[in-house]
Amino acid sequence: MTFWDEEEKLTAPTLLQADIHRIQTELTGRFPESYLEKLSEQNGGSDVFNAVSMDFENTWSESGAQPFLPFSFIQPLSYDVYQSNVGTLPEWDVTGKKMIFAHGGGSLLAYSHWMVIGQEPERLVRELMQRIEQSNNEDQIDSYAGYLAETMINHSEKLQNSLEDVIDLLKSKHLITDLSDLIEWLDEEM
Repeated sequence: MTFWDEEEKLTAPTLLQADIHRIQTELTGRFPESYLEKLSEQNGGSDVFNAVSMDFENTWSESGAQPFLPFSFIQPLSYDVYQSNVGTLPEWDVTGKKMIFAHGGGSLLAYSHWMVIGQEPERLVRELMQRIEQSNNEDQIDSYAGYLAETMINHSEKLQNSLEDVIDLLKSKHLITDLSDLIEWLDEEM
């Protein structure tokens, strides 16, 4: 299956392991293997799809249709490109450890805890649970827990992970942050 738009070939910097490592370290996240594999074919450029399907509604969603995000250009992955975009984010009031990874109907951001996008739901749940377990940072735990709950609810039919294990983990962080609303949401939805 063709992914890259051959008519709009991009002259991009070489994909370097040192850049990947440096960016992942700064974002305290890990890029999905499928993302890195695609960039090893061609480090950024236009794609042929123009959109990606989403599990959530957004400003481009149409009633009764599969939600999507416009998606037409993947940023080259290099430390220089990453650094040039970091300066843009505060202009948009975007703070924290984030990067621009693509453009479509606007720029798409990858949060450090979204670095696991593209993984199977079960693997994503395990990864998010591990990150929650290892973190003592309230903001990180809140973000990871939100994505964990959303993933559990949106993919419950595909998951072998125990709801009880997830709720126990969220409760174990009660001294750092209050996740009772998420626990209640999980109980109601599942």
